[in-house]
Amino acid sequence: FFADYSDDGGMITFGPAGEIRVTLLLVVVFSLEVTDCLFAIDSVSAKLSQIPNQYLAFSSSMMAMFGLRAMFFLVEDLVDTFFLLQYGLCLILVFIGAELVFSPWIHLTASTVFVLIISVFATCIVGSMVTLEVAET
Repeated sequence: FFADYSDDGGMITFGPAGEIRVTLLLVVVFSLEVTDCLFAIDSVSAKLSQIPNQYLAFSSSMMAMFGLRAMFFLVEDLVDTFFLLQYGLCLILVFIGAELVFSPWIHLTASTVFVLIISVFATCIVGSMVTLEVAET
């Protein structure tokens, strides 16, 4: 393992003699991916009780795991761009938690949840853009 990182932040670098060197970042990323795979496999048993097709349950867990990892970086960039979005994400997470807590008594359709989430995102993005325009003038 190589203690220094390359200028571009890569985890695989080449030494002065052309040999391949890896940084500790490779170990971290590998550990995260293995852990994600283990959690995805663990959640399949819970999904199998709801989805009878084993292939569908496993593949959806794996695709969700890889999609969520990529989505994290997208959301991080969006939060950096639109400062009100962090509060919108907080509101969405609180809403989803409340929906799970009160699900035995209150049932919301998927379209209602979808419209609420999209409207919170849109409101936060437009609010951030308007606030930045007002601050610039």
